[in-house]
Amino acid sequence: MESIADRYRRMKVAEKETELDCDDAEEGKEDEEVVRPRFSVVGALIADRKISFVGFKEAMTTAWRPGRGVEIKEIEEKRYIFNFNHPVDMKRVVEGGPWQFEKNLLIVKEIKPTNIPHKSILNEAEFWVQVLNVPYGLLNLGNARKVGNFLGKFVDYDKNNNGEHWRPYMRVKVCINVELPLKKGTTLKKDGVEYWVDFQYERLPNFCFICGVMGHSDKFCPLLYEEGLVLEKSFDASLRAGGGVKTNPTGLNKWLIGESSSSEKGSQGWLGQGKEDKGLGDKEDVTDSGSASNKEVVLKQSEEYAGEKRRRTWEVGTTQEQESAEMALDNGKNGEATNLEG
Repeated sequence: MESIADRYRRMKVAEKETELDCDDAEEGKEDEEVVRPRFSVVGALIADRKISFVGFKEAMTTAWRPGRGVEIKEIEEKRYIFNFNHPVDMKRVVEGGPWQFEKNLLIVKEIKPTNIPHKSILNEAEFWVQVLNVPYGLLNLGNARKVGNFLGKFVDYDKNNNGEHWRPYMRVKVCINVELPLKKGTTLKKDGVEYWVDFQYERLPNFCFICGVMGHSDKFCPLLYEEGLVLEKSFDASLRAGGGVKTNPTGLNKWLIGESSSSEKGSQGWLGQGKEDKGLGDKEDVTDSGSASNKEVVLKQSEEYAGEKRRRTWEVGTTQEQESAEMALDNGKNGEATNLEG
């Protein structure tokens, strides 16, 4: 008589030997009646708090504006499936990141036929990183690749660095493991001389100022619960590209007649402190005012606006001194660059 132990061993062997060949499976009629989206994406929101699914759906569809629509399902807490009806919409979302919801990072990944959505590992995201203070002679693809692989995995290099108008930083696209601390900088060595370079991340979401990891703030850092550690905020908002005063290092003014329109578009924020750069993969509507006729229109409109502004100011009873100050500002006599972030 077979013992229970023998039956158990035989059962385990049978389980290992059992397999079903799905290569020749045919869809039945019930499958033909179901319309399945062919272009699906799985996403994970890196956040340490509860998220409103209704608000999330509204915000993301507004940001993406899919021309053929999208269906969004929550399969787990802060994990979603996005079913698109056209590859153009899906590609725009997959390649257009990093995406954020309420300053929390949303990682998205195309679902392949062999993927299991709720088990997909979603811990990497692509960012454009500005590498500040790189010596002019080191601005090239080879060094960009080295820096990119130091940050994570090199993805792309903004070749505008090699253009006519010099920028005081190198721009590299990298794939970063969001479970690891952000890197603040590194040392480049050339001919025995060392150069320290700083990193600034474009469209950087919430991250911890203590541990440098995305997904939580320093108020909820896991290190706070570790005994015997002397904690300090070794990270700060300087890792974010943008937010400072934007200047014009080329000295060109787009409102002056006779300046090159290509030069106007080439001007960048000094030391990466201006608005985030629009390079490879980024889209931005730009109005070309480079022709002489366009510039005359701009100049005329500026003069009309200045006169109208002075007239309105006088009518509401502004003093002579305030009037003179505004006229000086309108005529550019104050000599200061004003940063108007709209």
